[in-house]
Amino acid sequence: MKVLGIIAAVVIVGGTAAFFMMNQQPNTEGTEVAQNQATATDGAFSGSLADLMGRGGDWQCTFNVENQVSKSSGTVYVSGEKLRGDFASRVPQLNQTIDSHMVQSGGYVYVWTSMTPQGFKTKSAIGTPDGTTAFNDQGIDINQQYAYTCTPWTADAALFELPAGVTFAGG
Repeated sequence: MKVLGIIAAVVIVGGTAAFFMMNQQPNTEGTEVAQNQATATDGAFSGSLADLMGRGGDWQCTFNVENQVSKSSGTVYVSGEKLRGDFASRVPQLNQTIDSHMVQSGGYVYVWTSMTPQGFKTKSAIGTPDGTTAFNDQGIDINQQYAYTCTPWTADAALFELPAGVTFAGG
């Protein structure tokens, strides 16, 4: 029954939930301040997705997280108001790795996973009060802090395009 609950959560909420819910880390406020101060020199950055977007510029950021629920890694691309995240979460309860993706573009957030050819979209924006409320309503803490390694990159518009073969439901 627990496995069915996990599968339902991943399918219903999609890759965003897999990323945010399975990768909870304890808040280490002192470390975050030190890491934020170090971003200009060593690429370390600690913060939420909204914080990444708020940095300004074009960034490619990676992370790795392991906890009792999953082992996850991902790459987040930021360019202006656009964001793309590609994540892989190894879920032992399912004995599989779930690939999930999200794109924020044009006032919408699109999410899809390797588990189904249908994704969902929501009229929302990460980093806005409405966006935070929309994700909180789904049980997702959009303000969750993560430790990233970031490097500047030349934005590639193709990364922010939606995939062929995936249909998106929702508002």
